[in-house]
Amino acid sequence: MYEDIQEKIRRKGWGLYDAGPYLEQNLFKIVPKGSVTSMEKNKNYLILPHIAQETNTFAMQRALEDMQLQRVFPLVKYKQLTIPAPAFIILEEGVKVYSKKSILFSFDDFLQCLDTLVDRTMN
Repeated sequence: MYEDIQEKIRRKGWGLYDAGPYLEQNLFKIVPKGSVTSMEKNKNYLILPHIAQETNTFAMQRALEDMQLQRVFPLVKYKQLTIPAPAFIILEEGVKVYSKKSILFSFDDFLQCLDTLVDRTMN
């Protein structure tokens, strides 16, 4: 299932980064480690733009600026809602997406949401 999550995110032009145990938001601590190659329960993950130089913080900053200018964000749809999904954690009971309000999805619902993830490759 973890491979499915990674594949769905990558296919849409996004990268998946380990945000550490406390949802680190400092790019200089996150990006140099590169995108994740495997996932684990109880770890926080950030969805960031996929870039060729995935460990280059300055390249990521430029990609994030472009993302803002193009207004292309990691959004998913669930029922009638469009939900910002920049970060999440895999728990025993499902996947918690950190948004304006945290939302706990079943694994199946989360995988379905990722099918609707905004596609950066189209922009």
